Amino acid sequence: MEEIILKKSKKTDFILMVTSIVFLLAGIMCLLMVLLKKNEDVLVLSFICFGYFLFITIYIFYDKPLLVINEKGIRASNIGMVLFPWSEIENAKITSILGIKTIRLSLKDSKSFREKMPFSIRFILFFVRLALFPEFMLNVSGLEYTPEQILLIIQENMNKEQLST
Repeated sequence: MEEIILKKSKKTDFILMVTSIVFLLAGIMCLLMVLLKKNEDVLVLSFICFGYFLFITIYIFYDKPLLVINEKGIRASNIGMVLFPWSEIENAKITSILGIKTIRLSLKDSKSFREKMPFSIRFILFFVRLALFPEFMLNVSGLEYTPEQILLIIQENMNKEQLST
């Protein structure tokens, strides 16, 4: 199997670029209000707008893969690039949380798999479980492939793994 590396789509980059420009303009307007009208109340708002502009601009140029699918398993950046081996994955299905499509992974033994993860990831997963979200979710919105295409690739590889064992 060839390795599939999924990054943000160009459409997502465009939307983020427009959003960052809006924050930049809002920050400039707030700063002008402070300078011209001596209204210090909006100074904090200008810093917030510039902060969002900076954050979004950095994220646009973040070019690391968000999801990697290969013969070993799945790596997702939202779970610290932890490898989910095909032998550990029991089921995968598309779910929608607050309008964002994710792929939920059900593992054969999630407790022992979680214990093998780095402490920082386990710490985050603890709060994810407290919020009653599924702990192993792959955020697949805004990628180059549709969630349905990604799920089909995952299911094909799960079937290959089951046939080989």
